[in-house]
Amino acid sequence: MITDRQGAIILTEMSKHQNVQIAANKAGVCCNTVRKYHRLGKYPSETKKERTYRTRKNPFEKDMELINELLENAPELKATTIFNYLMELGRNYSSGQLRTLQRIVKDWKIDNGPEKEIFFDQQYRPGEIMQLDFTRCKSLGITINRKLYVFMLIHVVLPYSNWTYAKICYGETFTAIKSGLREALKRLGRKPKFLQTDNTSASTHSTKTDSKNTACKKGSKFTKTDNKKDEERLKIPTGREFNQDYLRLMESVGITPRTTGIGAKEQNGDIETYNGHLKSRLKQYLLIRGSHDFKSVEEVQDFIQKAVDRSNTFHEEKIKAELKTMEPININHLKVYSELRVRVRKNSTISVKGHLYSVSSRLIGCRLKVKLYEDHLEIYYKRKLKQKSERIHQKGKHNLKYQHMVRTLVRKPGAFIRMSHQQYLFPNLIFRKTYDQLLAHLSERRAALEYLRILNLCLEHGVLEVEAALQLLMEENELPDFTRVKELINPWKHEYPRQEVLKPELVVYDGLLTDTNLDEMTEEVR
Repeated sequence: MITDRQGAIILTEMSKHQNVQIAANKAGVCCNTVRKYHRLGKYPSETKKERTYRTRKNPFEKDMELINELLENAPELKATTIFNYLMELGRNYSSGQLRTLQRIVKDWKIDNGPEKEIFFDQQYRPGEIMQLDFTRCKSLGITINRKLYVFMLIHVVLPYSNWTYAKICYGETFTAIKSGLREALKRLGRKPKFLQTDNTSASTHSTKTDSKNTACKKGSKFTKTDNKKDEERLKIPTGREFNQDYLRLMESVGITPRTTGIGAKEQNGDIETYNGHLKSRLKQYLLIRGSHDFKSVEEVQDFIQKAVDRSNTFHEEKIKAELKTMEPININHLKVYSELRVRVRKNSTISVKGHLYSVSSRLIGCRLKVKLYEDHLEIYYKRKLKQKSERIHQKGKHNLKYQHMVRTLVRKPGAFIRMSHQQYLFPNLIFRKTYDQLLAHLSERRAALEYLRILNLCLEHGVLEVEAALQLLMEENELPDFTRVKELINPWKHEYPRQEVLKPELVVYDGLLTDTNLDEMTEEVR
């Protein structure tokens, strides 16, 4: 079979020269082929006839009735499932015949299967909508001081102009939304009409009642009514409703909240696509940088922001056009933290968003104010900052410090043995090994007391000095008890010599002012 291009050469050359040999040479075919297509006066593709017969016998012909019955009862069945079922019935088919069955199933679904959902391309209006989403960035392989840095990005996009902003966060939290949205609006200086998110628990939550009646609580600007326009404006799917904190945030910035249908990620498809583009772009810039290692979180954020800014420069004209249609906004009043009121428990801890944080035992029973930021929290008592702690996002993890508990535990070593969160009282692996060695040679209560007294030394000397002493004892195969550890630490203290302050005798200075001394000094100067 020759190509249509060769056929075109044959027809053209024969109309010019009427010479079979010349046309054959030009087209690179034999003379008989030239005569054939010259006689037909058609291109090769026009001479093809549709095949209406099978080249091979259908190997599943005996089971076609069963296959059709299975597909009619369950159209979602896959060819591999049907193939395995036939093999279980004792049919003798080879694995190479699976492809034939896949074609049969595909043809049946085209002729008799259910209709598929259609997705329609959408056109965005300038300044109408902003989309927000979270994306995980572990695949980037970014490290801080050679240690893998696991983080997420809160990603904000204007779909019309492709303006984008990204900020590091550690979980899909309301604080992350507030912080990311604040920075995005601050950079724009203007606000869109709608903010669209998926059904993240940071903005919506599940409800058993119909969302049309209970989507928003009373007292909110976005309270549900019987007005169809209001319902369309909120776009709340059945079974979900907006969180009160999220609604108050939207009211404060004057943006209407909107969300996607449950399980309908395609409704937020633009930002889902941009998530992939952003991570792909960051990978390319990491290759240009030549290293995935950074010195601090701030350096990582700066690297990400520069990559985003470079992307925005390619859409400057559309961004300017979109900004003209958006209303100006002042977000200085918008706080980047959430406030909570908590009471300190008897075990000297507070509970914040399902995580425990230890505090000074002096605060037991007190009611504290907690400012909850994305990466840390600040603890206040009567407007005075008492403590600043790293925020925990990982489920099942807590932030308990031995400094807050060890003095009490030294007096109550039995409480340490059955303590619920005992693992947080081991600053590192060396301390865990120390406790295990003590348990192997001493009674459980005595081992606990010895370990707690060693841990108590960290309050005065620091973890590093105590750790060095423990490491030395382990290398010498000596039991790391409190007495030996203290003996090793004490020589390391820096003792500065005391110097006595001498009182000068002023008479000595009077002797320097005699005539003889003045003459000698004058001679030396000359």
